[in-house]
Amino acid sequence: MTSPDRHAVRKAVVPTPLAGPFELHVPTYDGSGQTVEPDIVFFPGGWNGWEYWMAINPYPRGDASVEHPSIVVSHDGLDWVVPPGAVNPVVPRDGANSDPDLSYDPVGDRLVLHYRQVREGANVILSTSSRQGSLWSVPRVAFRETNHGAVGPSTVHQAGGRTAMWYLDAGPQGCRSGATTLKLRTSPSAIDLAVSPAAALWSAPVTTDLRQPGQVLWETDVEYVASTREYWAIYPAFPDAAGSCGRDDLFFARSGDGLTWSVHAVPFLRRGFSAWADGTLYKATFVYDADHDLLRVWFSAMARDGTWHLGFVSYRFSAFEQALAGA
Repeated sequence: MTSPDRHAVRKAVVPTPLAGPFELHVPTYDGSGQTVEPDIVFFPGGWNGWEYWMAINPYPRGDASVEHPSIVVSHDGLDWVVPPGAVNPVVPRDGANSDPDLSYDPVGDRLVLHYRQVREGANVILSTSSRQGSLWSVPRVAFRETNHGAVGPSTVHQAGGRTAMWYLDAGPQGCRSGATTLKLRTSPSAIDLAVSPAAALWSAPVTTDLRQPGQVLWETDVEYVASTREYWAIYPAFPDAAGSCGRDDLFFARSGDGLTWSVHAVPFLRRGFSAWADGTLYKATFVYDADHDLLRVWFSAMARDGTWHLGFVSYRFSAFEQALAGA
C-alpha cells in the first residue's frame, strides 16, 4: 500500500468538480424519495433500452423496514424512472435487505444483484439475476459470514469468466468498529454463474491492504477500469476516533491487482457542502469515461435532520488525480 504521507508533503488538495455536487431525485416504492447505497451499471450502447441501470434502497430517516433493493433506469444518469414491467422492490421483503450490488454478467447476458441480509446472527449474501431487468429470479444464498463480516459487497465480472467480490469485515462492533478490513473472494466458474449466481464456487476470503490512515473504511465500490488495466475504488471513511460511521467523507484508491492499493491523504469530496449533505456522505458508485477523461460519481448523503439523499458530481480525471497527488 502506498503511504499517503508522500501525498501530504506535496500538499494534496480536494479536487474541484467539473459539475456538481447536486442532488438527484429517484422514485421509491414507499413514496419517500429518500435513498441509500446506489450501485450503477453503465452500458454505452444501452441494454434492454437503457444506458444506466441502478440498484438502490429506500431509507427514509434510516427506516430499515423498507430498505429493500429496487431497480431504476436512466438515459443520462440524472433522470431516473422504474423500468417498464418492473415492480419494486425486486426482492422479497423477508428481512433487513441492505447493501445492493449490481453487476453485469456477460456470459449469461444478465444483470446480477447481490445484497446483504442480516439474520440469525449472520451476514447472508444473497443473489438474484435478470435477463431484462424487470423479472428477477428467486434469491439464493451465495455465502455467509458472521454478523458485520460481509458489509457492502462489490462485484466485478472479468474476462475469462473469473468473478471477484470485495466486501468489508467490520468485526463484531460493526459501525462502531475502530477498524475494518476489505476482503476479496473470487469464483472461476462463469458457467455456474450463468446458471445461477449462487452456484458460483466462491473462494475463501483473502485480505487486501486497503487502509485509510486515521480513518475507518466503510462500504467500498470497486470497478475494473479497462483503459488503465486497474481496479479503482471509491469509499466513505470516518475518523477512527469518531466511534461510529456517521461523519464520513469520500476517498479514492487504485490497484493493479485488487489486493495492493494506493491511497491519498485527503478525500475527494467532503461532507457539508450543502444542507442535504451536512450530516455524512455514504456509499458511492462511479463510472469512468476514458474517451472524455470523465469520472462521474453518484453518492448517498444524509442531512443533519436524518433525511437521506442521492447526489451526483463529476470530475476531469486528470485534474482530479493531480489534486489528490499534490502535483
